[in-house]
Amino acid sequence: MDRQPHYTGILEAAGHLPAKAPATPSKRTAPSSPALSPPSAHVSAHVSGVSAYSPVRRNVNSQQNTPTPTPRKAKRARGDEEIFSGCDRLAMYSPHKDAARYAMRSPMVQTKNGKMNNLALNTAPDDYSELLHREITGSDPHARLLQSPRNVYRLPPPPHCSLHPKYLTSQLSAGSQNLLKRPAVAAWEIPKHPFKVLDAPDLQDDYYLNLIDWSSTDILAVGLGTCVYLWRAESGKVTKLCDLGPNDSVTSVGWGAKGKQLAIGTDAGKVQIWDIDGARCLHTYHTHIKRVGTISWNESQMSSGSRDKTIQHRDVRQPGNAVETWERHTAEVCGLKWDYEGLQLASGGNDNTLLVWDRRRAAQPVWAPISSHSAAVKAITWSPHKHNILASGGGTADRKIKIWNVQTHKLLSQTDTNSQVCNLAWGKQSKHLISTHGYSRNHITLWNTPDDPFSAQPSLTSNAPPPDLLTEAATLTGHGSRVVYLAVSPDGQNIVTGAGDETLRFWKICNLKKPKNRPVAIDTSTRII
Repeated sequence: MDRQPHYTGILEAAGHLPAKAPATPSKRTAPSSPALSPPSAHVSAHVSGVSAYSPVRRNVNSQQNTPTPTPRKAKRARGDEEIFSGCDRLAMYSPHKDAARYAMRSPMVQTKNGKMNNLALNTAPDDYSELLHREITGSDPHARLLQSPRNVYRLPPPPHCSLHPKYLTSQLSAGSQNLLKRPAVAAWEIPKHPFKVLDAPDLQDDYYLNLIDWSSTDILAVGLGTCVYLWRAESGKVTKLCDLGPNDSVTSVGWGAKGKQLAIGTDAGKVQIWDIDGARCLHTYHTHIKRVGTISWNESQMSSGSRDKTIQHRDVRQPGNAVETWERHTAEVCGLKWDYEGLQLASGGNDNTLLVWDRRRAAQPVWAPISSHSAAVKAITWSPHKHNILASGGGTADRKIKIWNVQTHKLLSQTDTNSQVCNLAWGKQSKHLISTHGYSRNHITLWNTPDDPFSAQPSLTSNAPPPDLLTEAATLTGHGSRVVYLAVSPDGQNIVTGAGDETLRFWKICNLKKPKNRPVAIDTSTRII
């Protein structure tokens, strides 16, 4: 027999649907057996005499067994069964099913035979659909389907909280408002050509030196021969800070954190501290016996690495030559970098080793990776986006960029660049990793890193090589010799590179929009001197 939906009798008995009288046989079909009897005959006996939709009382015992129709009811025949349409329908439907399915879709897609729904695969989630899902269903679309609502046991916000309902002026919920306030991910446009080129005569082509540094006050220090020059980015003016004389030369420069003091390392093993505002030398230390090739600051503490295989630390606020010396490298120290918390120092040397020191346990390094690189380690940088993430690069015989988690002592990523790695720096606004290279391509590369940098840890029992998590975003060329120097601007939008071709090239790595009313100044200078 024809069956009604299983819930029809329940709705009629509860008074939500009017009872149906036994339907007369249709003119087109004549019942020939009890199996074709009207399916609602056994239900009407249990229905009250009052219709839920009409004020007219119905007499069940009268000759007319059909209820009195109202003007709102529209009937249409489907076989031997009459159904109601219009306002009598209880189910809400969308006039545009595709739009409703698009707005209500969830990342938790249905599967059939282990395969995902094609609609979910071909349609990427966006903020608009997530906003609609929040407002229509009142739930988080990223939540699991079977979990309890998150606000069941959550206390209401305190009266003084900005998320309290009496302070909300928008019709959207607090979660949807936070979604709209979420900053958009910027898509950086990286120009392929430098926006400025300066001549830098007497810029040494030496892999082990560090002759340029950019201060937090937007001043670039450059060591050329026996002199140090300052280039001010705001005005484009170049001033000469000092001249060491004919018996010495500049081998490294390094700015203090506040940009008021500059440390200068020399070929004779001296370290000078200069006050930039007064253009005068504050201290001269001569505790190294060979050239000082690298300098790194940690607040008022200045650290220097030398060809004499030692790392020395001193507080520039204290008078005298009080110094703390760390000894572990067996060759020249050519790379030094303090982390952003000021607790750990990474050092690299010409002995192909990478060491991590802790200022709270300074007697010995806290970690020395086994077989870190197969060439000199000058390129070192700490991630400003995630704690304990360190990147290092090897020289000509190694050519690899390796990324470490110094807390778990794990190698997270390894990338073969097929070129000498001279410098590394992490982007401040974007998560790009910047590397400069020497033999044989003499280029600059910007690498994309994962959104959640290196969260996956390699297995302790796996002997497989670490994955390559870096993808090349852009390659910048233009130098005629290996790019041995690199510095990042304080706002993180620009970098400057120096090479043995005696030029400084300025590149824009974060092409942000500038204010329309900002005057455009034409820079006609082409020389650092």
